[in-house]
Amino acid sequence: MMPYFKHPVDYPVNDLLSDMDKLFDAVDAIQIFRLLGGETFLYKDLNPLIEKALSSPKVKTVEVVSNGTIIPPQSTLELMKNPRLIFQISHYGKYSRHAEEIKALCDKMGVKCVVRYPDDKTWSYFGDLHFRGRSEKELRHQLKNCASICRNFLDGRLYFCPRASFGSKLGMPDSPNDFVDVRAESDRKILRRKIFELNQKRYIAACNYCDEGTGEVKSVPVAEQM
Repeated sequence: MMPYFKHPVDYPVNDLLSDMDKLFDAVDAIQIFRLLGGETFLYKDLNPLIEKALSSPKVKTVEVVSNGTIIPPQSTLELMKNPRLIFQISHYGKYSRHAEEIKALCDKMGVKCVVRYPDDKTWSYFGDLHFRGRSEKELRHQLKNCASICRNFLDGRLYFCPRASFGSKLGMPDSPNDFVDVRAESDRKILRRKIFELNQKRYIAACNYCDEGTGEVKSVPVAEQM
């Protein structure tokens, strides 16, 4: 839903680093810690975030995602040579004007780079953010069939899914059932319990504002979802 943000903002890097410290301390492991935007390389303080993620032994893999429009600076490419990091380019055809150049540069420098071309992935439109009015039984069935397994860490909150996090910034009701406020919780044991409970959810409020996991999902061409 990135194109719907009329006034995008960059979060202060010190806030993000502090949030990461707190999250890493509270969990046992993170299989993949993915940094993405918008376009990730538009964020001027990206390097400290990559360094922080790579410094944690609890993070098994770090992924940096780009749309191939901006050539990463040399300092960032040096950081991304770490064997625990995967650089992923989402190739949007003519829009990803530097994708092939970036891939060649990564190959030369020894950066593990994966290019996902338009034919490699089917994009889906999960509908707008209106309330669906589904029953609890319907919501449980929906989440059981939902393909989203990614938690989303945004503005100090660990959300159950990206739809819940970004939707909350675009007018969807921000339900406490859908996230853990990592920044606000001072007790580590309580934070760990809340994160555990978040992962046990059988449905969340955001499901009622989404069509993923239902028969209403439509396929759309890459980069033409609006």
